Amino acid sequence: MTMSIGQLAKQASVSNRTVRYYEELGLIVPKNRGSNRYRYYDDTHLSRLNLIKMLQESGFALKEIVAALNPMLDPQGKVTYSGQEMARSIHQSLQEHRERLIQKQRELIKSVAAIDSTLEELRECFACTRGHDLTQCAGCTTGPSGVVSLGRHLETRTAHGEQRQ
Repeated sequence: MTMSIGQLAKQASVSNRTVRYYEELGLIVPKNRGSNRYRYYDDTHLSRLNLIKMLQESGFALKEIVAALNPMLDPQGKVTYSGQEMARSIHQSLQEHRERLIQKQRELIKSVAAIDSTLEELRECFACTRGHDLTQCAGCTTGPSGVVSLGRHLETRTAHGEQRQ
């Protein structure tokens, strides 16, 4: 099916400007131009746009996508970039991106565990009968260390005559 730039952009949920920009980068090449100089596209262009969007949503920068998808030309202008080379390039990029995401996931798991631990410690403060003044936390043996140390700090400042705010 032949589409105008507007039809292609609408089906891919991008702007006409985005399609033109991808043309400038060499990611999309119109099927042909009419006598009116309008650009025309087909379903392969729509698939290409969807691939680009998927790679962007996966966290790839546009320059990485261009490097992976742009065809290489020999001095005579013939395409030398095979489908296998493109697949290898995308595969390698996705593999590297996956490793970065796994590392971020590990860091997030550690952060969630630290938050869970602090939340559990703070639950002990809710049942505290010592009082409602933070300096009274200084003598606590069960509360979270952050609260206890803050209580000790405030108790020390108060003992030295500094005003609490």
